[in-house]
Amino acid sequence: MTTAVLSRLQSELGISPKNVETSVEDGCVVLRGEVDSSLEREAARVAAESIPGVRGVDNEIRLAYGMVSREKAAGLTAAIGLASVGGKSARRLGHGNLCTNEEFRMP
Repeated sequence: MTTAVLSRLQSELGISPKNVETSVEDGCVVLRGEVDSSLEREAARVAAESIPGVRGVDNEIRLAYGMVSREKAAGLTAAIGLASVGGKSARRLGHGNLCTNEEFRMP
């Protein structure tokens, strides 16, 4: 599952494993590292949630406060909308985070 999360972060969002570390235990994913924007941070969480078998995501990614181009922001926004589980957006599933008991929020 760790490999699937890292692969999705890199292929869909362009987030390098050098920037974000991932660990998984009992279907609970922990994301740690730094990204340039809150949009990238949110996109990483949504991408991880969309992996089959993930019960919840603890997003500990920090912001490096860099600038994100309009093109990259548009791509990240599209990636958030396209992250899916069984053809449904992970953001629209409406279930809670089984690892932290947090509710997933709609935008």
